[in-house]
Amino acid sequence: ARARRFRSMAAFPFWWLASIRLIYAPFPEPLATPLPAMAAYLAGALIAEVTGGRVRTPATAKRRAALLTRTMDDYAPRWIRMLTYVLLAVGAVTATLAFSLDRSTPNGRAALAVGAAIVFAAGAEWAAYAIVRRAQRGGEPDVLAADDALRATGISTAHAAAALSGLFAAATGLGSTLPDDGWGWWLNVLFLLTWFVIYGMIVGLFTLIVRQETWGYRRRHRQRAAARVAVSA
Repeated sequence: ARARRFRSMAAFPFWWLASIRLIYAPFPEPLATPLPAMAAYLAGALIAEVTGGRVRTPATAKRRAALLTRTMDDYAPRWIRMLTYVLLAVGAVTATLAFSLDRSTPNGRAALAVGAAIVFAAGAEWAAYAIVRRAQRGGEPDVLAADDALRATGISTAHAAAALSGLFAAATGLGSTLPDDGWGWWLNVLFLLTWFVIYGMIVGLFTLIVRQETWGYRRRHRQRAAARVAVSA
């Protein structure tokens, strides 16, 4: 609930930009986009995950720990991180190519957008590692399991936000390389198919964030083992 409040409050002041030109046509076209609201939504989600997620326990509770080293591989598959790096690289290469060919409109806008996406992705990656390193609260075994579940959800959100930044960078870079008169018919078809794939992935990643799901990587089976040891002791 806290994460939903943070991301909704962060995005709410910017949603009007998506439809402002329907009411006020002279409004600058580059600003009339839902992208600021989407970026604020993701930023709010990251802030909520980094600053929250700690399970409160009574001061008199007996502290327990799983005594297991936590790593990123416990919570997120490596392919999602590699996909983000590949998408950012595609965006950077294509935006540079468009800049050299003088095809970006205006010249350099695509490069700035890709640069902003790279910075945002780096922040999301930092947030994921901050959540991994977050101190684990002590208490009963069910509290440890709850803490682990919150950690998995936060890391999933951070990596989804980073992947969305990569998709934005790749889409911006590829779009900036398209000539005004287009390419040959088969390259145009390939370009459209690529866009369909990109937008499908965007919808999937946003759905994952909204529903606060994980990548299926949790450590609950280990937590149960640690809990049995603690109870038997």
